[in-house]
Amino acid sequence: MPKPARHLPRAGGFTLVELLVVIAIIGVLIALLLPAIQAAREAARRGACVNHQKQLSLALNNYVSSNKRFPAGHLSCLDPPQQYIALGSGSGGNPDCQGPSWVANILAQLEENGQAAQLKKALETDSHAADDASHFPDNLVGYDPLDVMICPSAPTWTIHLGGSRDPALNGTPDDDAGPDAGTGAIEDLGKGNYVGNYGKADMQATIKAATTPVPFDVRLAGIFDTYGIKGKAAAGAKANSGLWKFGRSLGTRPAEIRDGLSKTLVTSEILSVDEIKDGRGAWMLPSMGCSGYTAKFTPNYSAANGFDSIEFCSDPDNKLPVTEKLYCKRNRTDGKKWAIAKSMHSGGVVVAFADGSATFVTDDVSLVVWQAIHTRAGGEKESLTQ
Repeated sequence: MPKPARHLPRAGGFTLVELLVVIAIIGVLIALLLPAIQAAREAARRGACVNHQKQLSLALNNYVSSNKRFPAGHLSCLDPPQQYIALGSGSGGNPDCQGPSWVANILAQLEENGQAAQLKKALETDSHAADDASHFPDNLVGYDPLDVMICPSAPTWTIHLGGSRDPALNGTPDDDAGPDAGTGAIEDLGKGNYVGNYGKADMQATIKAATTPVPFDVRLAGIFDTYGIKGKAAAGAKANSGLWKFGRSLGTRPAEIRDGLSKTLVTSEILSVDEIKDGRGAWMLPSMGCSGYTAKFTPNYSAANGFDSIEFCSDPDNKLPVTEKLYCKRNRTDGKKWAIAKSMHSGGVVVAFADGSATFVTDDVSLVVWQAIHTRAGGEKESLTQ
């Protein structure tokens, strides 16, 4: 009788088909996990952005504790109708002087004591805070980006207006001889991503004086205003030097924020541009898009419908298509200047309130609500919690 056939044991390992199935499963799992990982990373970046703006708001409140008011947004020695000008000299070649931006005014509260001391030194001897305080080699105020002014989600442009001091790039500091000299650039200023609330209209509406044709209207005003400061003489940097340009007796008092500190924004976000003629994000410069913005349009508004109208815009020299998010138009002729809050976060921007809190606002917020939380005394009842 024949013996039954013996079945040899199967050799260990995977067949090619089984291996391909395992690889396919792993690929699917990775594809499912990547969006979650990216979302977690963006959530962490957005959390850092919230924390940075909280720090800015708390620094502003520490400034208020010492000075009984918020810092001024824009301080200029020009006559009221031209106080929107952020250049080194006013119309007709008349020399002017300018105080520091609100960010520069709180350098000490941000524990940037070295830059605060350099700014003080510059104002003691020169006339223009944004320009003179960044001159190489005596002062480096505003040259290097401040960590607290950088949102991790946004591209970090360390490029400086007018050029760079990096020997690998052009060998020498540019100061007033930079590639944009004579066309309105303020040289040697680094960039950031946070800007102050100048209200819901434009820069003309921030001028704190009875000007014509647009008198100051507190119902349009945000936290930061534009003030006139008078120099000690008609001309000359030495004549217009002095610590009085800090403007610490000016600025908005907490009592003037009648809508409430917890219902009035103090900061939001801006996107800078990798271009030496584009000033957006240059926090030392007290101008729209540099250290200030308004709520004329909702966050990240389509450039095809609403665009930045700012003094330090790279257009028309480096045109972007009108559909581009960062499209802007240069405006150096009047106070009809504004900048829109913009970010690289998906679907909105981070904001901070005047009481030290911070949160995220979506792009689909209604214009009525968005503008209401930008006025300090508008009397509106709208809020983000509606």
